[in-house]
Amino acid sequence: MLLSYGVALSFFIFIESFRRVIIQICESNTQRKDRELVATMLKIDQRMKQYVDHRDGGPLVLTHIYLLIGCTIPLALYRSEAIQFVDASLTPLSGVVILGIGDTMASLVGVKFGKRRWFQGTYKTIEGTLGATLSVCILCFAFWLLDAKANVNALLGALISMTLSCLLEAFTQQIDNLVLPLFHFALTALLQHQI
Repeated sequence: MLLSYGVALSFFIFIESFRRVIIQICESNTQRKDRELVATMLKIDQRMKQYVDHRDGGPLVLTHIYLLIGCTIPLALYRSEAIQFVDASLTPLSGVVILGIGDTMASLVGVKFGKRRWFQGTYKTIEGTLGATLSVCILCFAFWLLDAKANVNALLGALISMTLSCLLEAFTQQIDNLVLPLFHFALTALLQHQI
């Protein structure tokens, strides 16, 4: 899995760099025969930039790269020899669970049903956070039911770390695709060690 993440990350970095170079060439070379190519590349650039928020400024669109790194880091930390006390339940998949399930559900529920914003100046809603928390806690409970070795303390620790990670997603101003998996992994490891 780490190898596939590494290959995908290399591919994403290459494609994004290539896309940016092509955009620069198209912007500087506007001869008559190239106008169609220039218009097409600029439309692609506009489409990509519509999914960018204030944290992803600059000429490159890095959101998808941050997402892949966020999914990779917990697995890499889990596989490292430095961390031996973490159980294998959902911890190596922290990035996939928090970002793939939680962050996605927060967006879907927040856009569809969100009425109350956490605070002025944010698009994040209380309903979106509740949707994220509920979805990851249901997934966590399902994994707990399937794991024959899991105990109630492991479930409790996982539910606490999932809930706090969803709350962090609502309030962080950082790049959540990087921060949330690290926070969840560290909190889960701490709770497993303490409970």
